[in-house]
Amino acid sequence: MPTTTTRPKPTVEDFTTPEVIRDVGNYLTARVIAESTRAKVNAIEVQLLTEREFTATLGTTADTGPARAARSTKGPTRISDPKLFYLQQDQAAAAEFYAEANRRERAAGIKPAAMSDDHCPALAAENLLLDAERVLIDSSGRPMGITHDLLAGEKWAEWLNLVVRMVVNHPSTRHHFADAKAVLASYNRK
Repeated sequence: MPTTTTRPKPTVEDFTTPEVIRDVGNYLTARVIAESTRAKVNAIEVQLLTEREFTATLGTTADTGPARAARSTKGPTRISDPKLFYLQQDQAAAAEFYAEANRRERAAGIKPAAMSDDHCPALAAENLLLDAERVLIDSSGRPMGITHDLLAGEKWAEWLNLVVRMVVNHPSTRHHFADAKAVLASYNRK
């Protein structure tokens, strides 16, 4: 008869290792940068969408969610939400939109000089956030055999929330994040 080995129940100390503390800090930094960058890029794109009219044509009945709402009227509908810009079908107008967005992002210091014109700084920051999330899930889940590929959707978000709140608020690590909270708060105001 095969024997099963049971893992010891994890303790708070399993989540307050130097590795997990570092990974929580990296995750929080990546999150602030991603959220701030997304807000700045969206502000530029919304401004462009108010300055010039971009339209989408009526879609199919298979469309759902925001796409269906944007296409629910007969004839062209003005696009006012950057998330729906993919519905815009005029390739020349789309190229102009992205070229102007690129120019404004560089002028505002949102897009680094080394970044290619066809890359979005918000998507790049969100990709770095996803990488930080994976690392944090893997390091914090190790005592329980949990890795990022075992979690998805709500469970992914719940795990991150649980670990971050536990580490940031734990008496032995709270002081570690006090300065970080102040620095990140000032970064987010820029």
